[in-house]
Order: sequence, then structure tokens, then C-alpha cells
Amino acid sequence: MIRYALTRLALLVVGLFVASVLIFLTLRVLPGDVAQLIAGTNSTPEQIDAIRGQLDLDAPLPAQYGTWITGILHGDFGASLITGTPVLSELAQKAQVTVPLGLMAMTVALVIAVPLGVLSAILRGRAGGTAVNVSSQAVAAVPVVWAGMMLVVVFAVWLGWLPAQGFPRAGWQQPGLAARALLLPAVTIGVVEGAMLLRFVRSATLQAVGQDFVRTAAAKGLTRTQALIRHGLPTMALSVITVLGLQVAGIIVGAVVIEQLFSLPGIGRMLVEDVGNRDLIKVQGELARPHRVRPADRLPRRPVPPGHRPAAAGGGMNGSWVRRLWRRSTGRFGVVVAAVILVTAGVSLVWTPFDAQHVDIAARWLTPGWPHLLGTDGSGRDILSLIMNGARTTVVVAIGSAVVATVVGIALAALGALTARWLRESVAVFVDILIAFPVLLIALMISAIWGRSLWVVIWAVGIGFGVNIARVTRPELRRVLHSDFVLAGVASGLTPGQNLFRHLLPNVAPIFIVQAVLGHGRLGARRGRAVVSGRGRAGHPAELGLLLAELEQYLTVHPLSVLWPGLAITFTVLGLNLLGDALREVTDPTLSGRSDERMPQPEVIA
Repeated sequence: MIRYALTRLALLVVGLFVASVLIFLTLRVLPGDVAQLIAGTNSTPEQIDAIRGQLDLDAPLPAQYGTWITGILHGDFGASLITGTPVLSELAQKAQVTVPLGLMAMTVALVIAVPLGVLSAILRGRAGGTAVNVSSQAVAAVPVVWAGMMLVVVFAVWLGWLPAQGFPRAGWQQPGLAARALLLPAVTIGVVEGAMLLRFVRSATLQAVGQDFVRTAAAKGLTRTQALIRHGLPTMALSVITVLGLQVAGIIVGAVVIEQLFSLPGIGRMLVEDVGNRDLIKVQGELARPHRVRPADRLPRRPVPPGHRPAAAGGGMNGSWVRRLWRRSTGRFGVVVAAVILVTAGVSLVWTPFDAQHVDIAARWLTPGWPHLLGTDGSGRDILSLIMNGARTTVVVAIGSAVVATVVGIALAALGALTARWLRESVAVFVDILIAFPVLLIALMISAIWGRSLWVVIWAVGIGFGVNIARVTRPELRRVLHSDFVLAGVASGLTPGQNLFRHLLPNVAPIFIVQAVLGHGRLGARRGRAVVSGRGRAGHPAELGLLLAELEQYLTVHPLSVLWPGLAITFTVLGLNLLGDALREVTDPTLSGRSDERMPQPEVIA
């Protein structure tokens, strides 16, 4: 036990060291020169060199890193290169906005997820339970930034109940105004994250209902609801708390976007501005925070039925899974959505109602009608044509990043499950580090090397998504590794590589497929920021996420211009989520011959 604890502690130290090096080097390869930015456009090379010397930017990279990490270890995060303000003081000031925002959003998520998730499980098979489940699926598909835009239009622009943007200058010295300023952003994040958490609470509740002690309590005279509340909920609390830790990451990412939308002076908005200003010291201090732990390997999983063994090569992927998928209403809806996206993308190659980039000032702000079926934006561009072109770019990004994610996920999962113990643990730490990096930062780093293009987005999304696949797949590979048919393959003389491709990967293929579909659904609403960082030549068709970000400027003037791209993304994400759920049910080897009614599955939120 002591040896294990010391090993984990050593790996933690190594992981933090590697993370700090990656943060440091990532910021150094980004384009731009902070010394030139400070000196101004009319500065001479001598002035720029003098400023670079004053800031120690001309020192060797190891010396710069040593100075920075030594200060971190002594509690000194340095001072801003632009303003000279200590980083810790600015972080403390901005945290007065971000921390309450996160706590309020988490409270909203719990208030929504726990009671409605339990209610949905209790009413399973009835109209009320179905309504809650379908509603949670639909809300979880909504992009958080689009949800914020719609709430601003309704509650700030139309009704005037809450402020649309900003935070009081006096801060929490005016608690009423401060709370009102954070209410709409907190609800925006909390509702979307709560809908995702609701699905896990529902599945965990269904699993608790089937436990022996709940049935025993019911047999002693308690109703099923009483038995569940008294005995089932305490047992599922740890599972919910574990997944809530993963949701915190989603809340943090949502806060970065929402602080931009609502002009809140928080840490997320400061990070985005400092990256743009190349304020290296501040960005290093903002990123040098504890990274996320890896709770996915310890998430409660569906109990394997007694006597069940993993399927032989081919796993749950057999010829009948396509028919079973089509028999499910969620599967049919997901397939239809995927087909609509592909057909729209294909048609846009040869025809769109108008030239998507054609500017016609005389036709600006048109409402839906003929010939502009979805209206026009502030530049007179046809919104339907923009969405059709966006679907084409979305398909390219989705397919390309899926290929990258599959290669990255398989490689990391295999290294983390099938190699020597020291290498397995090292890979696990490396995966944790990569997961802690936002897709936006990965896109910026790759764009500094390759330039700004669509390939940057594909690689950034693929790498960011691939490490999540590796984290979810690694424990499954470890489980299948000790199965009889794998041991028989080793005894028959198969090499590790042959065993991997003949027996191991076919058995975890359902997980890869499901995670690929579900993951691209979740990432669909977040790719816009990465596309902004990696887009290339002018006139390139805007991905749907980027199109939504571009039309954000017309929010209060012409809300309909923002409505249609948001609905397109929501429709796409909902279809992919439902398709992923259906694929999981029909391809999972442990569900063969069992219905979802008899074998509930807790959600694993990557």
C-alpha cells in the first residue's frame, strides 16, 4: 500500500512537471512578439531589443523556465508583461466573478439533475418519465453559447428583467447587482450541464432500483419510492459525485465562453485576452493550476452478469446490429440526421440558393420568406446558403478529426493497457495532461507550427477527442486482456500485435464507435472557437460553430440571424447523441440479449 501511494505521488510530481513544461513551451511557440507589442508599431529594432532584455525574453529557454517555475514554487506567479500587475492579485480579483459563477452554475445543474433524474427513473415507461428523458436529451444538445444568446434575447432584450452584459464596478459590494449580473450566465451553463448530468443520475437510479437491499426494503412494507429514497440514493451519491467532477470541467469550459458572451471580467475572459496580447507570464500563471484528476477509470460501471465473458473476436459488432439499430426509434432518428447532414454537404458542393459570401447591403435583415427562406444577416448574406456551406465544412472536420482521434485513441489505449507497468502509468499521466489542455490552446499551438488552416482544427479536435477515447477505452482493454480467448491466442503463438487486432480491438470497437458519435455530438457546439483559431484563407466556408460565433454581433439587432445556425447545431448534436445511445445499446457485448429495461447503464461523460 505504501509503495503504491509513493508510486502515485511520484507520478503526480512527474505529471505536474511535464504539464508545466508543456505550458511554458506552448506559449513560446505561439506567433507574435510581446516586446514588439509593448514597443508599438513605430518602434525601432533597438527599442524592441531593449524591452526584450528588460523582460529577460532574450535569455535561454531553460533559464526562463527555471526562473518561472522557481517563482511558482515560492508562490510568486510573476507580473504581467503588459501592465506590470502581479498575476496572483489579478487572478484573485477575477476569481470573484468566475468562482461564484461556477458555484451558481453547479447549483443550478444539481437542482435540475438530481430531482428530475430520480423522477425520470421512477416514472420509467410512463409519459412523465419519457417526457423528462426526451427533454434532457434535447437540452443537452443545445450549444451553451447559443443558449446564452437566446436567454439574452428573451430575458434582457424583450422582457428587460436581467442585464444583458457587464458586471458592477463595485463588485460584491453591491451584492444584489452582482448576483443579477451572474444569474443569466449561471442559468445558461447550469441548464445545459444539468441536462447532461440528469442522464447519469437517471441511469444510476435505475441501477440502484435493481439492487437486492432496495427490493428487500420494499418487501418489508416500504413503497418503491420510499425504498429508493432511503436506501438507494445514498448508494448512488458517490457515483454522482464522481461524474460531477467530470462535469466541473464542462462548467469551466462553459465559463470561458460565457464570460466572453456576457462581458464578465472573469478568469476565462482574461485568459483569452492575455493569449491574444501574448502576455506570457500571466497566461502561464493562469494555466498553472491543478489539472483534472482521472476519475473515469474509477467510474461505476454496469455490473457484468454472472457467468458473462467478453465476446470472441468481433465483440458486439455482428451483422444483426444494423437491423437492431434501425428498429430503435433513437437509432432511426440519428441515422436520418446523419444522412441529412451528408446530403446537405453534398448538395452544397454543386448548388446553394445564393452565393454564401455575396454581400448585398440592400437585402440586409430580411425576415424568412421568398427567395431568402431563412432570411439574411447584417451583410445581406443568405443564411440558408451559409448553413449549407457550414454543413460541408462540419462534415470535413468531423470525419478528419474522427480519423485522427481513432489513431490517437487506439495508440494511447494500447500503450496504457498492454505494456509494462511503468509505461502504463506514464501513459496514464500523459493522457491526464493532454486532457487538461483546452482544444483552443491545442489549436493555437498547432497553428503556430503549421499555419492557420482547416487541418489545424482537424488535428486539434482529433487529439483532444482521442485522449478522451483512450481514457475510456483503457480499462476495457485491461478487462478483455485477461479473457480466456485472449489467453488462448497467446498460447497458440499469436504475437501481441496479432492479438490486439484479432481479439482485443474488436471487443472494444463498440466503445470507440459510441464515443466517436457521442463525442462529436458534444464537440459540435464547441468547435467554433477552435475553428476561429485555425481557419485559413478568406472565403473558406464557415463551420457551423464559427458561423454562430460570426453572427453573434447581430444578436440584439436581428435575433433570427442567430436562431437558425443554433437550431442546425442543436439538431445535429441531438441526432448524433441519440445515434450514439442506440449504438451503445445494440453493440455492447454485455447487453446481448438484454433490453435496456433489464440492464440499465450509467452514462460515462467524457
